[in-house]
Amino acid sequence: MDEVLERFQRRFSDLRERGGSLSVALRDVARGLTANGRVPAMPLIADLRRFGNDFRELRSQWRAGGDLGPDPNGLAVEPATISELEQAFEHRVSVRSARAVLDRLDAVRLTDERDSVHWQRCLIEGSALRRELTTSPSAQAAAQAKRLVSGDHPLSAVVTLIADRDELSDERWRTLQEIVVGSFGRDLATAIVRQRLRMPSARAGVASNGL
Repeated sequence: MDEVLERFQRRFSDLRERGGSLSVALRDVARGLTANGRVPAMPLIADLRRFGNDFRELRSQWRAGGDLGPDPNGLAVEPATISELEQAFEHRVSVRSARAVLDRLDAVRLTDERDSVHWQRCLIEGSALRRELTTSPSAQAAAQAKRLVSGDHPLSAVVTLIADRDELSDERWRTLQEIVVGSFGRDLATAIVRQRLRMPSARAGVASNGL
C-alpha cells in the first residue's frame, strides 16, 4: 500500500514540475509570436503531447484504483488538471485509511458482557460513519475521513486506547480518555482502562488459522 501511494505521489510531483516548465515555455512562445510571429514550436508540441499522454495514463490508473481499490464515491466531474486529480487521489486515500480504522473498531472483542450496551453504541456510530463514507460525495466523505484518521475523532480515540495503549504517553492517554468520556461516557472509558475490551493479536489469528 505504501509503495503504491509513494509511486502516485512521485508521478504527481513530476507532472506538476513539468506542468510549470511547460507554462513558462508557452508564455515564451506567446511573447515570440507577438514579437515576430515565428517560434520553434515543434519541440514544445512534442513535450505537450508527452505531458498529456502521461496525465491521461495517471488518471486512468487512479480511476482503475489498482491497490487502492475502487473509488466508493466517484466524482461528479472527471479530473481535468493535476491539482484536481491529486485532490481526488487524496480523497480516496483518506476514505481508505478511515475504513481501516473502522475495521479495527469492528475487530475489538468484549471480555465482559456488562459493557455490551456501551460498546454497541460505539459500534452503531461506527457503522453509521462507514455508510456515510460510502454514500457521501467524495469531498464530504474525505472531510469526515480526515477527521477520523487524525486520531482525535471519538472512534479513533477508542481504537487507539484499546490497540495502542502501550505506545501512548501519559498525556496522550489522558487526552484520548477525555474524548471517549465526552462522547461515549465514563463506563466505556472504564472498560477500556480495565482492559475489558481487547484487540485480537496477530499471533492469535495465526494460531487459530493453523488449527
